Formats: sequence, structure tokens, C-alpha cells
Amino acid sequence: MHRSKWISGAVVTVLMGTLSCAQPQGGGGARFKPPKKDRYATVVVVKQGNACKVAGPKNHVAQPDEKITWRVFHTCDVATKPLVVELTLTGASSGCPSPPFRENPPYVTDTLNLGDVKELKLKVKDQGFPADTECAYQYSVKIQGDNTSEIDPELDIWP
Repeated sequence: MHRSKWISGAVVTVLMGTLSCAQPQGGGGARFKPPKKDRYATVVVVKQGNACKVAGPKNHVAQPDEKITWRVFHTCDVATKPLVVELTLTGASSGCPSPPFRENPPYVTDTLNLGDVKELKLKVKDQGFPADTECAYQYSVKIQGDNTSEIDPELDIWP
């Protein structure tokens, strides 16, 4: 008898703990929203054949008022001159603010020489995003002046 009460008590404790963890933050059925934090993406200028190409993430997620830093590594040893990497917005979801950043374009790195690492830091606006709607932004990252060097990732802003 004593043993079954202990087991019942343990089961109730585990069940209550599990149910309390399953509740979203904010209570009342509110959707879970992770804390704001800085976001990072890595972009690498690489050698492909006899040309330099940009490689990096195909999509990225952020929230309003967060800072996104693209770290750009120049590893392409066939570059004949210093490079600048440029981020260009190419599309946005309907009803979402465009551009989503506080800074004004153009969004470019400082000049990169072989072996350099430069950062492109942008801050997401803190207002204007529709509630409970994902705002998807298409953008390209390329070597400035070379449209054949680009990748075309997507940035998702979650409310």
C-alpha cells in the first residue's frame, strides 16, 4: 500500500511537470515567443572554377528589433582585386514593411581582401509587422558588380 502511494505521487508529479512545460509562455493560450537575441549568418566568398562565388544560408529567421550580423569571409584566391559583398532585397510578403531594416540601402561590407573577415550588421525595425504573421523577405548576397556570384536566400521575420 505504501509503495503504490509513492508511485502514484511520483506519476502525478511527473504529469504536472510535463503539463506545466507544455503551456506556452505568457499563459492564456499565447503563442511561445523566444527571447530577443542577436542573430548571425555566415557568408563565404569561395573559389568555384576560375571565379569567386558567394556561399551562405538559404534562409534566415529573426524577430522585430533584433540585430542580424552577416559575417563575410573572403577565401577566394583567384580574385584579382579587393571585393565588396552586397545584400539586396528582392521581394517581401504582402503587408510587411519593406525594407525590414532600420538602415537604408545599399547594404554592403567594407572592402574585402583575401583572408579578410568583415561584418554586415543590420537592425530589424521594431514596428510595422502584422501580428501572428510571418514576413518573408527574399534577398540576394553577391559580390558587388557581379550578378553571377550571388546566392538568393530568404529572411523570415516572426512576430
